[in-house]
Amino acid sequence: MTAEPMAARAMADGSKNAGKQKPPPPMPVDDAHFAYIRANLIATFYHEFAHALIDLLVLPVLGQEEDAADILSVLMLNMDFRGEELEQLARDAARAFRADAIDREENDQPWAWADEHGPEWQRYYNFVCLHFGAAPDLRRVFAETMGLPEARAGICPDEFMLASRSWGFALARVKKGAPGESIRFRSHARRHLHKRAAATIHAAVKRLNRSYVLPKQLRVIVKHCRDDSPLSAFYTPDRISITVCTEYIDDLLHQARTAGSL
Repeated sequence: MTAEPMAARAMADGSKNAGKQKPPPPMPVDDAHFAYIRANLIATFYHEFAHALIDLLVLPVLGQEEDAADILSVLMLNMDFRGEELEQLARDAARAFRADAIDREENDQPWAWADEHGPEWQRYYNFVCLHFGAAPDLRRVFAETMGLPEARAGICPDEFMLASRSWGFALARVKKGAPGESIRFRSHARRHLHKRAAATIHAAVKRLNRSYVLPKQLRVIVKHCRDDSPLSAFYTPDRISITVCTEYIDDLLHQARTAGSL
């Protein structure tokens, strides 16, 4: 059997590909949409950091661990950010829970009651309540805009104080010796959006290293997850690592473009 001449192969390939167009370049991401992505990446990363602390410090969890992680996410947003930047981060992170809840309702998807996470509406109101409770005199408009019922709003300052005190004991244990380099970051992002998002996670890692030193090294990885996990971001105890999937970044962009004023 004779080898096909290279020129002939090139002509054949050209005829097969004739009429095919290159896929269009990705749409640019405007600042408002990326702000939404950034807020939810930071909030999600803090949530997974909570799982890491629970594991590494062998913390008692009196309730669902996912609720405890949600609580630390709100606390750390309030510790690490200030002013309008904080308020925008909180609004966008809360809106993601609300968008997920509305999407479930509009698609008639029943809640999986056996899931380890609470229902999206519950997570939404818990988030809004804790953020409002951190500064109730300054965040009355926030509570009203986000639809926090007055009956719940009245106890939110106490809820925030309890959450702050409870997680404060754990955070105090890892503040000793800071700053340090106990959290290491690595990114396999290739697309521009993914690289920009990875830089957001990297900045969060640097903030944590300035404040905390963990008893073991924690790896933080941004990568394409394929079918490795149905989750968008997760902590793996065996590897002591937090993974943020680039698929999650794409999902956040889609949500940012479709959620509108939700």
